[in-house]
Amino acid sequence: MKSKIRKYYKYTFHFLLICIVAITLTHFCVGCDEQKSVERSRWYEGGPGAPNLHPGRNFHDGDIDKYPDVGFITHSVEVENWDRDAEKQAINEAIDVLRKEFSTAYLKDLITSWDDFRVYKAKWLPPGNIPIVRFKPKWVVIIIRNNFDHKIFEKYDGIKKPLIPDVELLFPYKVGYMFETSDVFDKDLGIADIVSKGFRDEHPLNYDRNAKYPGREMVYDIVVRYNKKHKEKATIRAEKPEPVE
Repeated sequence: MKSKIRKYYKYTFHFLLICIVAITLTHFCVGCDEQKSVERSRWYEGGPGAPNLHPGRNFHDGDIDKYPDVGFITHSVEVENWDRDAEKQAINEAIDVLRKEFSTAYLKDLITSWDDFRVYKAKWLPPGNIPIVRFKPKWVVIIIRNNFDHKIFEKYDGIKKPLIPDVELLFPYKVGYMFETSDVFDKDLGIADIVSKGFRDEHPLNYDRNAKYPGREMVYDIVVRYNKKHKEKATIRAEKPEPVE
């Protein structure tokens, strides 16, 4: 009888040990997957100011109707002391993540986006029916967002803030860069070379209180300034969309 009890406890102990090891390895692998960039092809995720902008990740947005040949990215960091070194690290990280995630899709012309503005142009489309279209941006805009600055305002919820909402919304967006997409995915160029060829803007965004359509309040001033300094200009369409046939 004692022999059977010893065997029971022995097997129970081994079983529990195996379970603990398995759970530990599972958590370790999941953590690795979260840190690893995964190849992807869908560009659209939302827009500037959207929630869940996790540090170290790229958040992709496209406004195909207004900027048909520009892809937008918000790269989030969380830095208490923002300076040029922090900016350099952030833009380098954003480009590295972009290349790891979209190089294959870009080279094979497989990137897609959502023409979300068609919902407003074509009233007969049912709500939520957003057409997916092929998208190969000629330029990429990367906006660096410091989540630490956003948390500063969160501390004052319920208190009358001295800043106007526009300023509060734009304050975390520290700097923007605009690149030719072909440079970003050129395997012969290092990240430092790409950054040196990019167009830097310390005030890349603006907020239009009187935007005609929902979701169009954020204006990419960086594209306007880029066009003023370059012969080849990105397309910026007027806010007068024609009905889709």
